[in-house]
Amino acid sequence: MTWPCFSTANARDSDTKESVASEPSAGAACRRPGSDVPAESFVPESFVPESFGPASVDPALEAEQVGRLHQTVTFRDGRIERWREGVLGIVGAGLIGGRLAREAVLSGIGQVRIWDPDKTEPTNRTTQYGQVGVPKVDNVRADCDRIRLGHVLSFQTTIQHASIETLAQCDVLIDCSDDPRLVWTLTELSNGLGVPLLRAAVDGSGQMELGRVSSSGTLPDAACQLCSFSLDDLLKHRTRKACPGPWATQLAPTQAGGAIGGAIASIALLQAQRLVTGNDTLLVPNTEVLLDLTNMRLIHLKLERSVECLSGHRRWTLTRLNAPVEQTSVSELMAIIERDVGTPDLAISFYQHPLSLQAFCSCGATLDAPGTPWAEPPVCGACGTAMEWLQETELGSLSAARAAELNILHVGLDRLGIPAGAMVVVCMPNRPDRRFVLSGGESSSNPGVPRV
Repeated sequence: MTWPCFSTANARDSDTKESVASEPSAGAACRRPGSDVPAESFVPESFVPESFGPASVDPALEAEQVGRLHQTVTFRDGRIERWREGVLGIVGAGLIGGRLAREAVLSGIGQVRIWDPDKTEPTNRTTQYGQVGVPKVDNVRADCDRIRLGHVLSFQTTIQHASIETLAQCDVLIDCSDDPRLVWTLTELSNGLGVPLLRAAVDGSGQMELGRVSSSGTLPDAACQLCSFSLDDLLKHRTRKACPGPWATQLAPTQAGGAIGGAIASIALLQAQRLVTGNDTLLVPNTEVLLDLTNMRLIHLKLERSVECLSGHRRWTLTRLNAPVEQTSVSELMAIIERDVGTPDLAISFYQHPLSLQAFCSCGATLDAPGTPWAEPPVCGACGTAMEWLQETELGSLSAARAAELNILHVGLDRLGIPAGAMVVVCMPNRPDRRFVLSGGESSSNPGVPRV
């Protein structure tokens, strides 16, 4: 089951595709599971890349495997079928994410999509399954395939490099990264795509068996992860300290065991099942569940929606472009967008893919060269080693004239490190911004990891 919320903007030519196959009949509005708000549009089956289809299985055997779940309160009234068609997006394949993926597959989820750029290390072996040196997502997928074959898609990359298409097709996003630096990105994605977000984390300091699961809803009165944040909060790179405690500046390794990890994964799974099935959904929005195993306490907190939230709770209107990154140059992309918006007076930016104008080397050399963090960096002419992109030279937006100055008008988008399914934000004078999504979904087990 997929409910991406793409707009029904009229196409002006063959370069821009509507995301709606046909108008629904009266009273048959598409609804995201657990929501009283109709989704903005239907998306044709062809929108989903063919490689995303589940492996062929025996339907009778599958029905028998999940038969007892029909009798549980969470899947009452036949709602197990919604779960069996649902799609979970999991960010992080470690202590919590790996357990959550396995339990979701065990309980009959239609599909799990999981993102993590890291490989399994020896220090992970006390809390995570898999072979050392293998990408965490591939270890999780292999483990899940032994349970039910073909229900997990793994992406060895950060969530910033994920395809917007792939994310929009999820029914729920679950942040298991325990990385506070992702709070803005994931909340913005949740609000923009209209996909509910759960954030599952443990204390990680090693001083308490403590964890929590909080929710970001998409209903008009729902709070999001940023409702309680100030600008100063977002500018800090928070790290794990004993709870309560001050924030530091660097992210430390998670120091937690399988007991608290498994318990938090179970709470996150239950909340996701409620959202997807539509049973007991009112127990999810505006809530944070704290689990204190040190003192054996379960605490339920109420979150308040803030009218001054930094996120603005903005919902995006997206238009899909027929512009595969491996076949489209910067000038071709701008021409396609110009035909759609009706003006050449525009500038573009690639969401979560800032364009740096220089690269630097540890030997001290610098070089004028454009690229995003996922582009292949140039080789240093002085010492022959690979350089790194200089973040201080990142460009906010790119006009045709600026692209000509940088000599990248005829450079392919893929060479700049732009992924399939990326979002392009178009700024125009005295007009609201437009958002376009490039065609194509990311490849499973994508090796593209930032080089910064």
